[in-house]
Amino acid sequence: MQSLRAHVREIGDSALRSQLGAGAAEVAQIIPELRRRFPGLPEPPGLESEVARFRLFDATAEFLRNVAEARPLVLFLDDLHAADAPLLLLLRFLARELDSTRILLLGAYRDVDPVPGRPLTEMLAEVARELLSVEGVPSESAAEARLAIPQSIQHVIARRLSHLSAGCDQMLMLASVIGREFAIDMLSRMADVSENELLDIPTRR
Repeated sequence: MQSLRAHVREIGDSALRSQLGAGAAEVAQIIPELRRRFPGLPEPPGLESEVARFRLFDATAEFLRNVAEARPLVLFLDDLHAADAPLLLLLRFLARELDSTRILLLGAYRDVDPVPGRPLTEMLAEVARELLSVEGVPSESAAEARLAIPQSIQHVIARRLSHLSAGCDQMLMLASVIGREFAIDMLSRMADVSENELLDIPTRR
């Protein structure tokens, strides 16, 4: 597995240009070395508009997909707690677009317990909702797989649950045992209450 920086440094100009495709100028905004390799790249528009940001995100995802077709790729991003909103938006976009590729995306951040609403927390929660699943694991070992949820996301979930009533909290615990999808009569039987009583349980404290 190769790092992106090593890949850009070692690959020939022709192959690199082919992998970049039509989005070379956009990708050069986040990999400045590309302008030294290809000085004739046009200057892309600023990132103020959503269209320009999408072009950057889409060009980056396409480049990474092309790189990963040749060999597995690892991307490591440090100090995510200091990342600005545009970078976190790019990471969220990449997480959605690259989940079926041979790319390992690693991010590290200090456990500064970001509160709900901050860009890092929102990005982590979004990625957790979409990608915390076991993919490509043999069925006989899938039950043994364990995925760690970042501490900050656990804090966010705990804060949200703290506003629920005791009865609602108990129903959620039972529902988590049943699984992702179930009929309401199954939950009522487990809780030993009628369906009407179940629906009348207040959600807030």
